Amino acid sequence: MIQYNDGSTLHNANLERPRTDVRISGNLAAVNAEILLALNGETTASVDLRGTFVGTFVIEATKDGSNYVQLPFFNPLNETFGFNLTVAGLYEVPNVAAYRIIKLRCSAYTSGLAIASINGSIGTQMVYQKPIPTTATLTTTAAISTGVTLTVPAAGTGLFHYITRLRISKYVGATLTAAATPTIATTTNLNNSPSFDFKTLGALGDSEIIEVDFTGNPLKSATANTATTIVCPVLTGAIWKITAFYYVGA
Repeated sequence: MIQYNDGSTLHNANLERPRTDVRISGNLAAVNAEILLALNGETTASVDLRGTFVGTFVIEATKDGSNYVQLPFFNPLNETFGFNLTVAGLYEVPNVAAYRIIKLRCSAYTSGLAIASINGSIGTQMVYQKPIPTTATLTTTAAISTGVTLTVPAAGTGLFHYITRLRISKYVGATLTAAATPTIATTTNLNNSPSFDFKTLGALGDSEIIEVDFTGNPLKSATANTATTIVCPVLTGAIWKITAFYYVGA
């Protein structure tokens, strides 16, 4: 006989418990304090974290009942993904159908009491009617005749950059002389390391701009929790400016 969190009982382990929303609640006030919710085909989950506390919480899940992995969550308030909960709020966890158990665990504790609950649903809790918005931008401008690197910092454990627009401009601050090969801006932590060719010639005041729009299908970084860079080399007489628009996601 199996007793589930919602109070239902399964007398024959070979039979499937009727599917319904399930939930569990508890108070957490110590390192590794946790609440666990058994799943039975629920597709999404949400975590409600309340109270006054100083600490960090993580959402974890297991397929075999023993080995847990950390799951990302979506914060509908600021429309971003994350991995560590440090403030009270309501957080959505999509795509939990493959797991047997989901839990909320206190990974670091300083003080206070967290009042927590997890709800698992067979419905679609996370319905998003618009694309996840661009929430961050970075810009860097070089001095004349100087190379420059724009670094998008590592997003956090298990998280990637999603670039929605990239703009690289080259302003001619002193007359440029043509060369046999172009000047190439390069990238790191993007699949196949895309690069961009710029003219080596130009008259004073000329401007050359390459702008790539990924709004409809954002460009995902190659490796999680790794900085992404766009690198413009030294070009005597040129002034480089790089701008990246992006958001962070799982």
